[in-house]
Amino acid sequence: MPTEKRFTISDIAKEVGVSTTTVSRYLSGQYRYMSKTTREKIRIAIQKNGYRPSLVARGLKASRSYLIGVIMPQVHRTNSSHSIRNICLACSKTMYSPIIVSIEDNVDMEERRIQELLDHRVDGILTFTGSGDQYYENVAKEGIPVVRVDRCGDRRTMDSVVVNHYEVVQEALLNLSVSGYANIAIFSNRFYMSPYSTVGIRRKAYFDFMAKAEGLSPMEYIIDFNDIQSVKSAVHTYLDACAGKPTAVFVPSMENLTTLDWVCKLMGLRYPDDIALLGYALEDDVLSATSRLSVISYPLEEMCNTALSLLMARIAGEPNLPEPPVMKQIPASLIIRDSTILRL
Repeated sequence: MPTEKRFTISDIAKEVGVSTTTVSRYLSGQYRYMSKTTREKIRIAIQKNGYRPSLVARGLKASRSYLIGVIMPQVHRTNSSHSIRNICLACSKTMYSPIIVSIEDNVDMEERRIQELLDHRVDGILTFTGSGDQYYENVAKEGIPVVRVDRCGDRRTMDSVVVNHYEVVQEALLNLSVSGYANIAIFSNRFYMSPYSTVGIRRKAYFDFMAKAEGLSPMEYIIDFNDIQSVKSAVHTYLDACAGKPTAVFVPSMENLTTLDWVCKLMGLRYPDDIALLGYALEDDVLSATSRLSVISYPLEEMCNTALSLLMARIAGEPNLPEPPVMKQIPASLIIRDSTILRL
């Protein structure tokens, strides 16, 4: 069966009785030498025939592909999947489409993935990894803007949009300390120990705080959160070591917070009498399953929207934008609830 012929600029021009240049100017918003009558005729013809401009043709004319490269450390984690969703939603409001690749936490794979995106002639790259600075610096030298998302390395050689993880974790730990908790442990997942990750930043904030806190000592339990028995064992060991004193746990990973909450409930533990619990939750999930838990609300949607806006401003060459590196910080919020409020 023959496919239906796509309606083109030439078809619009022929139907309205104008040149293709006039239609092209209309589509570009250049109405200066165009009568209102002509503009209305073109609008009606476009609407009636369901015309959609070819991004390929427009891209060739503007030397753009209207593609954005998005590099993820891994795609199956909760924050990664939500980040991808937010980037896709943000792109749907623009002319750009995302190409998403994953390096599967393998730094050696990153250069190859970057090259794949360059082969697709992407106009810019959003990277959610904390490594590969030298690769991205080479990309930037070719005139392709890069924005690092939720990762802030020491060198800060490229634009970045970050959440204030370090500061808000210290605020959360201070709240636990002044509330009277004699023990504050961190429960880390043994699979996510990369210093480049946001979990690594939160973990560093914990140890830096404990190094300065009077009367507190760092206690880290490295757990396989895929093994429920491993989680139970860590909780038992920690409670035994605390000798009945007010006891709190900070969980730096969103996925692990819900797992630990579930295990504590299975064990019949009460918040905060037996144990206090505090960790990260997506802003959209703050009022859902973790509604009784004290949480750091993670503003992922705002961060992704800000990162895409910054990247598109770089692509467009906006003249008022400062030279790279620009760093924009999105504040997270500490929400205190029943799970950490000691009853005197």
